[in-house]
Amino acid sequence: IDLIVEVRDARLPSSSRNPLLESGVLANRPRVIVLNKSDLVARSELAHWREALMTQSSSSSSSRVVGVQSVVARSDVGATRKRQQANEILRVAREHSTKTFRTVPTVLLVVGVPNVGKSSIINMLRVVGQSRRAPRAKTGALPGVTRVVGGFLVSEDPPLLMLDSPGVMMPHVANPLQGLRLCLTGCLSERLVGVDVLADYLFHTLHRCRSFAYVDLYGLSAPAASLGELLLALRRR
Repeated sequence: IDLIVEVRDARLPSSSRNPLLESGVLANRPRVIVLNKSDLVARSELAHWREALMTQSSSSSSSRVVGVQSVVARSDVGATRKRQQANEILRVAREHSTKTFRTVPTVLLVVGVPNVGKSSIINMLRVVGQSRRAPRAKTGALPGVTRVVGGFLVSEDPPLLMLDSPGVMMPHVANPLQGLRLCLTGCLSERLVGVDVLADYLFHTLHRCRSFAYVDLYGLSAPAASLGELLLALRRR
């Protein structure tokens, strides 16, 4: 493995990190962090997290972050934007390639927790890298679509081989708030905590951040005082 491509959810740059990926055989490998779904985050927040992640890496002995990229890898994103995003990731891969023979591909391993968009990143790189003969990586809205490690040639000149791995979640999420955030964004199944708990947490998070867009969305006169009040107001409509 020449380079680790760690995909995280841009909405959860810290909570969607798996510390287990920074130990064992993956420790001390060059790593580029890709913040996917960045269109759902304010630009100022993205800039803050890009700087913070690079700063954290410089003080860590087990993680060599060589770049932080924010991307949107959905299928409906325009070809021009996809090409720009993919070229930035491929540029980092080429810069950190240690291969001296053109016939030996540089190997990139895509890692991350479930459902952060690893396969979508690979498909974006595969198309931009002009390696259209490779099969598309399967994608889905729920975690657990990728179940085995698969290899894709994402660039033929120079040869870049990218390995897509199943989402790896830590065996136990000690922080309850981290678990709730991962469930809300689809990285974990909502059945682990229940939709009632998730809805209540989301409602209070929106109010804590003073995000009241739901008032106009549902035609309400004012923000609700509780989730129950909101549900009653929606039932009367």
